[in-house]
Amino acid sequence: MRESSKDPRLIELEFLSILEGKDSGVVITTNGTEPLLRQLGINQARFREFLLHMLIEGYINGPTTDTSLVHTDLIDSNTRRFLVADIKGLTLNYNLSAQINFKGRQRLWTLRDELNSLRRKDELGVLFVKDHAHRDWQVRSAFLKDGDPISLIYCDLDHFKSVNDTFNHFVGDAALKTFHRVLLDVVGDFGEGYRMGGDEAAAILPGLVMDQAATLAESLRLKLESEMKSMTLIEKLPQKPTASVGVATFLKKIPAEEAFKRADELAYKSKKHGKNRVTAEEFR
Repeated sequence: MRESSKDPRLIELEFLSILEGKDSGVVITTNGTEPLLRQLGINQARFREFLLHMLIEGYINGPTTDTSLVHTDLIDSNTRRFLVADIKGLTLNYNLSAQINFKGRQRLWTLRDELNSLRRKDELGVLFVKDHAHRDWQVRSAFLKDGDPISLIYCDLDHFKSVNDTFNHFVGDAALKTFHRVLLDVVGDFGEGYRMGGDEAAAILPGLVMDQAATLAESLRLKLESEMKSMTLIEKLPQKPTASVGVATFLKKIPAEEAFKRADELAYKSKKHGKNRVTAEEFR
């Protein structure tokens, strides 16, 4: 498979999150299964190097090697070489039963903080840019166990083209900023919002079940409808901007690309069936 340009820290975080919550460890094929390679965005050769790196750094334990010994100052260089050789031999096995350890969990929290610090707002200054949405999904998912819910709201503005066509892009930007502010106000402390491009936006809601997320989405829809009716100039339009909203809730960890695709498809269903409505679905 073609190598991706994904941030190496995100690859680490996604891999460690797979192991987190699995007390008995996870059996991993050292060449990497196709779904795992696709999720991490690396090829087989890079995965073997990555697995060796995780073992040597002491973030995971294999079945026979105490990788924490590699980092202790209490052993001489010859012993260190033998330990590293042992780890290399371990990674050549077909299957590896890997467990995340205390150091790996510390690394998971450090990676979360580092990736959070990189986020920036879009040019309207309200929501985070699209580039951070998929990355943040993986970061938030990393700290959930299978069975814990995580929801995604995906919004597509209705009749927005008429705003730009009737007035100008300054009025259009004002309408978008109102849309973004309403999204952020409604989501509040439950999650964070992202501009997905053009007149689309999304919010990631860790820990919220479908009914809770759908209630927030309905509040967003109603509040936006009210705000647009009273907005200067836009109030004169026969068809004012509204929101077609999709709500996707997942009860298992799922790659960001698939999660956003599902939520976008639900928003499209809302638009196709009359606009200005919410369509919600739970995925197990």
